[in-house]
Amino acid sequence: MRRRIIVLWFVLLCSVLPVQAQEDPVISAPVDSRTGTAYSLEWSPNGDVLAVGSGYEIMIYPADLGAPLLVIEAGEIVNITWSADGTRLVSAGGYRNPEIRLWAWDSDTNTLTPAAALDGNDPALGADLRSRNQYVVAWSSQDLLASMADDRIMRVQVWDPLAAEFKSGFEVLYTFPLRELVWNANGTALIGAGQRPNEESFVLISMDLEGNVTELLDLPEDTAAFTLSPDQTQIALIANGGLVTILDLVSGDNVLSFQSGVTEPVGLSWHPDGDRLALLNYKVEDNDNALEIWDISAINEDSF
Repeated sequence: MRRRIIVLWFVLLCSVLPVQAQEDPVISAPVDSRTGTAYSLEWSPNGDVLAVGSGYEIMIYPADLGAPLLVIEAGEIVNITWSADGTRLVSAGGYRNPEIRLWAWDSDTNTLTPAAALDGNDPALGADLRSRNQYVVAWSSQDLLASMADDRIMRVQVWDPLAAEFKSGFEVLYTFPLRELVWNANGTALIGAGQRPNEESFVLISMDLEGNVTELLDLPEDTAAFTLSPDQTQIALIANGGLVTILDLVSGDNVLSFQSGVTEPVGLSWHPDGDRLALLNYKVEDNDNALEIWDISAINEDSF
């Protein structure tokens, strides 16, 4: 009888002990960039590969961050996005580079081929919408492409990328936007983040295609980048210094936070499975952990 009591006590004790927490990334890897910097990353829609845009290259990594499947010298790349079906990659070149380039991705041969180019500074767009600068691109489920055409104000261009045609554009009065745009699930609105005029903290906003704005959530002042969960119920933020925080998108409640090793973050991307976050550091030279992947389902909040 005493032995049964001891066994039962041990089982009950184990049931209340916290699961061993993940205190380090599941995988980390270097990024071999000609410029020593990197700017953008995004998982493919099926989660099989991770694309990274450096100061000069596009790199396609396998999901386990083994040796890159492809590295091409494409010129300055500051932001990338995948098409909804994963057959195209889009790149934006940043300062004084108005060209938005579309690349055809062949997953069987691991090749990228130039497919089309859009001119964000075309005079036909009008003085209020054209720009020599292109900083962010985002592809919707409805095959629309949005580009952010400035990094001081939120100027958005909307394209039909398959027909290579400009559709519309708008500007909203938020300044110094974070370099991220996310379409909502049905492709009717864009989610971004910028600063209210004369304020230094960031606010997450939703913008319909006519430029009407709904403020969603105040973000910490030190936010460097954000991404949304695949079901768009949560937002992941990474701060300068590497602290990652996951919030409920409706209530703003803190779901989880952990300290990463990415201290100069430029981006993070949520894997389609909802369990993994990929993080990217700005300076990659002599940095064996410029890329990190964290299994957020294995992190015990109480241990941090």
